[in-house]
Amino acid sequence: MEKKQLAHLLSIAVFPEFRKIGIGKKLLAALIESAKKEGGQAMKLEVSKSNRPAISLYRSFGFSVQEKVLKYYPDGKDALVMVLEW
Repeated sequence: MEKKQLAHLLSIAVFPEFRKIGIGKKLLAALIESAKKEGGQAMKLEVSKSNRPAISLYRSFGFSVQEKVLKYYPDGKDALVMVLEW
């Protein structure tokens, strides 16, 4: 099986006072589009298991949980590895 060209999203953030007005969706859509234009075939990210708003955003774009990483963050929180393939 051929290995996919993978884009790795390291961080996306919106100031609290600007949340819930669609900025995060626009940023993520632009990042996905850019990855596609550059030849990417999938995108991977890690998100705190407790970050429900971010997980909901990623799921709305079609990301799915691939695995859980225990104690991924310096504070000991677990992460979910999520992937979107196109």
